[in-house]
Amino acid sequence: MITLVGVNGDYPPTNETGFQAFAESLPDPIVARWLNELEPASPIYGFRAANHIRHYERLEHNPEGFIVLGDAFCVFNPIYGQGMTVAAQQALLLDRLLHRWQDIHKKGFARRFHRKLARQLTIPWLLATGEDSRYPLTQGSDHSPVVRLLHRYLDRVFVAAAHDSEVALSFLKVMQMLAPPSILFKPRIVKAAIQARPSHDFRKSTNEMRRT
Repeated sequence: MITLVGVNGDYPPTNETGFQAFAESLPDPIVARWLNELEPASPIYGFRAANHIRHYERLEHNPEGFIVLGDAFCVFNPIYGQGMTVAAQQALLLDRLLHRWQDIHKKGFARRFHRKLARQLTIPWLLATGEDSRYPLTQGSDHSPVVRLLHRYLDRVFVAAAHDSEVALSFLKVMQMLAPPSILFKPRIVKAAIQARPSHDFRKSTNEMRRT
């Protein structure tokens, strides 16, 4: 499966000619070569989505017996591959509460569930929206100096992960939500990130991305 992603209106077309041209515009030609050599197994499908959350936990009156989870509560940019993991975590949360409350229709269950769900979504929401805030045209994002500094640190973590297995494993655990983001600030990881030296091409590509 070949997936091409664009931001801020620069999206890959869904016709074969435009899809090929978009692939050829990438810094590395390997995807365009694949498209030239492979035979399509299906039409090209487009998907337009943004991070979106509905704050059911803030409702003044929660209808008893009515709960919301999955994409109905929170939708993530699919490029990060978080949606199914988050949905599974929500199902586990519901299972734990049902073991304690026994009945979804009990008074207060819906409010308690939605509030716990909102807290559970804090980290994956920050991971997705924090990364999307790299783009100046992203609406509703935090472009503060602290966030920009965090992005630069994560750029170095990413570079260090290319040749340091411990950094790579820690980074993957965070992205797959098997561990909290705090593990990326362990002394061993921080030292590797500080010592990492992004190449000229990497710095150029990230700077171009921020200007998009």
